[in-house]
Amino acid sequence: MVNRIFLSLFCLAFVIVACSEIREKSIEKETLTAEPFIFNMEHFFSEKEYVVSFPVWFNDSVIRNQRIETLQRITYMSSEEKDTSTASIKSIKTYHFNEEGLLQGLTVQNYYDNLPIGSTSFVLENHDENGFAEVSSSPGQSTLSDEEILERYRRYKKEEYTKKYLVYAEVETGRYLFYMLNERNWGTLSVDSILSPAEQDIVAFGDPFKPHKRYQVKNRVNEFNREEYEYDEAGNLLQISFDQYPFNYKRSILYNNKGRCTGYVDSTFSGEKYLTRKESMFHFEDELPVRIIHENKSGKSEAGYYQFEVFKYSFYDD
Repeated sequence: MVNRIFLSLFCLAFVIVACSEIREKSIEKETLTAEPFIFNMEHFFSEKEYVVSFPVWFNDSVIRNQRIETLQRITYMSSEEKDTSTASIKSIKTYHFNEEGLLQGLTVQNYYDNLPIGSTSFVLENHDENGFAEVSSSPGQSTLSDEEILERYRRYKKEEYTKKYLVYAEVETGRYLFYMLNERNWGTLSVDSILSPAEQDIVAFGDPFKPHKRYQVKNRVNEFNREEYEYDEAGNLLQISFDQYPFNYKRSILYNNKGRCTGYVDSTFSGEKYLTRKESMFHFEDELPVRIIHENKSGKSEAGYYQFEVFKYSFYDD
C-alpha cells in the first residue's frame, strides 16, 4: 500500500515537472526576439510578389540601415544537382531602392536556355502609409504581350480609406480587395454588413503589411481560398496556411536560437494525407542572405530536386 502511494506521488511529481519544462520552453519561444530581416516573409517568395501595387516585400529599415541601393535576384531552373554550375538561369529581378529604403523600381529579365527572352520594368511612386504605391510599367523587349504582362502582374487603384477598412479595385478586372483593419469587425456578419463582398472579391483581416487572414466568400458565410497567418506573442510570423480544394498548404517559418530567420518549409496535404514538401534554407554573408536553396521532395523519398536563388547587392556610398 505504501509503495503504491509512493509510486502515485512520484508519477504526479514527474508530470508536474514535465509540464513546467514544457511551459518554460513555450514561454521562451513566445518571448524570442527575432532579428530584423530584409525580407517580409508574409509576402516574399509567394504569389504576392506579382501584386506590384503593394511592394511590401522588404523591411525598409534593414534596406536603409544597410544602405542597399539595388538587390539583384538570380533564379535558376530546377535541377537534380546541388550546384549552380550546371543550372540554367530562369530569371533575374533587380530591385531599386532610394536612400530611405523604399522600393522605387523593379526590372524582370526572363531567360530560356540561358538566353534573355524579354524584360519588364515597373516604376513605383507615391508610397502611402498602408504600403500602397502607384505603378507604371514598360514591357521593354518582351516576348509577352502587354495583356499577358498585366495579367501576370496585378495592379490596383485606391478606392476608399476609413478607420475601419481600406478598399482597392483591381485595374484590369474591377474586383475589390478589402482590408478590414479592426479585429472587432472580423466576424462574418460584420464583414457582410460593412463591406458586402461579392464572390470574386478578396477580404483580408489586418493591413497590407501584416495580414492575419485572406479569403473569398459566397452566399455571405461560405469561405473559400482561405489563407491564414499565425504569429507569436511578439508578432513574429510562424506559419501560413492556405486551403484550395482539394489541397491544403502550410508554410512554417524557421528561426535559429538567436531569432534569425533561416528559411521555411512548405508542405502539401490532401485532407490529412501528406503529399510533398519543399525545404528552403538561406545562406548568409555579412548578415545578409546571399543564397536560398529550395529542395523539393515527394512522399517518403529522400532524393529531391533543387532550385537556387542568388542575391547580389550594391550599396550607396557613405
